[in-house]
Formats: sequence, C-alpha cells, structure tokens
Amino acid sequence: MEDVSSTWQSTKKAAFTLAEVLITLAIIGIVAALTIPTLVQNYQTRAWNTAATVFERKIEEALKTMNTQQTLAGYKNTEDFVNELSKHFKMTKICKNDDLTSCFPDKVYWDDEEIDVANLKTADKFGQDDWDTDVVGVQFANGTTGLIAYNPTECSQDPYSNQVNVTKCLAILYDTSGYKNPNTNGKDLNSINVDSLGNSKCAIETGGVCFSIVFEPTP
Repeated sequence: MEDVSSTWQSTKKAAFTLAEVLITLAIIGIVAALTIPTLVQNYQTRAWNTAATVFERKIEEALKTMNTQQTLAGYKNTEDFVNELSKHFKMTKICKNDDLTSCFPDKVYWDDEEIDVANLKTADKFGQDDWDTDVVGVQFANGTTGLIAYNPTECSQDPYSNQVNVTKCLAILYDTSGYKNPNTNGKDLNSINVDSLGNSKCAIETGGVCFSIVFEPTP
C-alpha cells in the first residue's frame, strides 16, 4: 500500500511558497518597468518613420501624376497649387494663410525650440527665399496635417519624364500624428525642403521688404 504521508511530503516539497511567488512577481515587475518604456519608444519611432515614408511616397506619386498631366507648374499662388494637388492626394480641409492653425497644431518643436505656427506664413520661414507665395494649411485624409509653400518660379514640368524634383516645386512641413503630441521634428514632425523653421533669411524686414544683409554706410 502506498505511503500517503510520503506522497504528501513529496508534493509539499515541489510547491512554491508564497514568499517565492512574491519575489518572482517583484522581479518580473522590475524587468517590465525597465524594458517596456524602451519597447514603446522603439515602436513609436518605427511607426513615425513608416508613416513619414508612406506620406512622402504618396506626395511623390501625386506630383508625378500632375507632371504627366501637365498640371504641376504654372500657378501664381500656393492655394491654386494645393487645390490641384487635392485631386491626386485626398484632403479633408484646406486652410488659408491667415488661418493656418485650423489645419495644423498651433505650436510645434523644432530643434528644441517652440515655434508659433501662426507666424509661418511665407517660404522664408521654412529657410527658403521668399517665393512671393503664401503658406497654406492642409489636412490629408490619412490624418496627416501639413503646411505647404509653392515655388512658382522654379517649379517646372515635363510630361515625358517620370522624374520630379520635389524641392523645386514646394516646401512642406507635415505632422503624421496630426494634432496629437509630441509635434516634434525627428519624431512625428517631418519636412520636405525645409532648411530651418521660423527664422527668416532677412537680416532686416521693414514694410514687407526683406534685406538679407544689414546695410553699413561708408564713412
């Protein structure tokens, strides 16, 4: 006959004590606290990078189509260009120059500097020359928000070529997460042909006239 007490003692030795269970849970909690933030950050970074890649591919495809249809160049202002672009890259809203924050976050962060979006009204605020066109705000159907400046003098088209030089036609600041934080460059905030943000190339700007070099009279 099997010794019941011996079997019970054997089972008892194989079981975990409450203290051992608590210690194990504590270790798991510590490891999770150390690794989960890094995993989440890596996931967000990959998601932002993927969203930016997809967005820029769609922009390029839209511009190539416009080039083929000969609707890429010849606009006098950004708004007309954006209206044509919306036929090839679906938009849910277009905002005029005096109402940019209805399409874009009112504050963004560029190289750790807080930028007031309402002041980004011309291409020189994107680190470009003044293209004599206004910046226009847009909301794309995929949730991305953008600020677009069109360059009427340099943008050209060739219907027989599938190559489009995006930098000659526009400068665009875009946020793949829309109004959601962090609204920071290198994360959800990206750009095409934006060399700097918020800083005009003008050394002095008076009455709407831009002077790139401070005038120093000769004695």
